[in-house]
Amino acid sequence: MDEEDCNEYGSLRAFIIKPIESDKIDYSKIPTSAEEYLQRVNFEAKTQRLVVKSTPNIEKLRKNHLKNKEIKSNVYPQYILVRKDIQDSIISDFSQLRQIIDKHRLQFLRDEKFLLTREELPDDEECWLRYFFGKPKLHDKDTKQEFSTLIYTLLQYLLKWLENGSIDIVQSAPWVYSLLACIEIPLESNVFSVMRNLARFGINILKNIENSSCREACPIHMIIILIARYFQQFDLIESYRMNY
Repeated sequence: MDEEDCNEYGSLRAFIIKPIESDKIDYSKIPTSAEEYLQRVNFEAKTQRLVVKSTPNIEKLRKNHLKNKEIKSNVYPQYILVRKDIQDSIISDFSQLRQIIDKHRLQFLRDEKFLLTREELPDDEECWLRYFFGKPKLHDKDTKQEFSTLIYTLLQYLLKWLENGSIDIVQSAPWVYSLLACIEIPLESNVFSVMRNLARFGINILKNIENSSCREACPIHMIIILIARYFQQFDLIESYRMNY
């Protein structure tokens, strides 16, 4: 480095380089020595613009300038979506209940008294409506329905009462839950159909639900989650946007 560079870099200088005139540099030829190479480098460095050093503003760096875009559902407000861990808990509890029911079902099937009592269940719609939501009067009529057929019939009744406004979803949810817990697998297509219609009915209610109606939303969530996930009607998940 020349004397000027020595004053600029101080203790950082490594070599003392004699200055070279620009007219003496022949770029068509390679340097003949290390000293000539360093002279060319030093000369080229002087022709470049100075590097300006700047101290960054740490406070600005600490601020988060990135704005996360909120992905909003066009169908359901955020407050009525069910977290995945809560869904898993609902499925787990329901599965355990069905295991208990299956265990007792095997015991009951060995008991002739149970076979006799289940044949006395009526198939009259008005009678079941009184039993579910009024005074229990099950002795009006007798029938010999199969148990699975009876559950299908009762699910149909509940769906019909919901659609015509005879009952609300909060009233019917415990009975729907109970019937789904007792229904035997594999299911027939007609049972799947009425279950899916129940789920769709709940989805349509959620589309117009208000924040003040969370009491109404909870049983709807439970029914939809069980039908869509436990009974593997997975196409309903997209409509419901469960994976939150």
